[in-house]
Amino acid sequence: MTAIDWWPFVAASLLLVVTPGAGTLSILGALSGGGLRAGYAAQAGLLAGDLILIALAGGGVAALLAAHPGWFELLRYAGALYLAWLGAKLLLARGDSATAAAPAQRGAGACFRRSLLITLANPKAILFFMAFFPQFLDAGHAGAAGFAQLAVVFCLINMLYLALLVWLAGHLRRRAFAPGGRLLLNRLLGICFLGLGIKYALR
Repeated sequence: MTAIDWWPFVAASLLLVVTPGAGTLSILGALSGGGLRAGYAAQAGLLAGDLILIALAGGGVAALLAAHPGWFELLRYAGALYLAWLGAKLLLARGDSATAAAPAQRGAGACFRRSLLITLANPKAILFFMAFFPQFLDAGHAGAAGFAQLAVVFCLINMLYLALLVWLAGHLRRRAFAPGGRLLLNRLLGICFLGLGIKYALR
């Protein structure tokens, strides 16, 4: 094996980033209320969140959370509560207010912040990155330099995929996000966010 097992890492990273999750929901919600600009702001928030989580993992926070389960549980429940709150907010909005309630409607900054918080709402990702990256490093390159290289490539893959997702979904926006479709989408997003919040709390 080379210092870094690149091809398996790239393949595994692609599978991870294309799997729908809270980030995908955040982008769709931003697009429904604010268009492409809001979608790209949501993308930036997701990427910033991943960078923070990866930096925390590389900085030893993963080991700290593993050594203090109570702290981890507190963060996990806080993240679950935030996702459930987002879901309930979308579900309880009525009529045209469902669109107005979408954070995308408040501008790109709101979309960025919401996506950032959605990413940070899953502290388990810190432990995941700490366990995932070393699988593709040999014993002699398992330090900070190797971890940083993998982090950069993972973020580039994620950035390209999310940019493509925003572009494709944004160009379908007129059909999918007409007033009636937008209300339905907000309801579906609300259910999904609420479900993710419950899932994060129970696992």
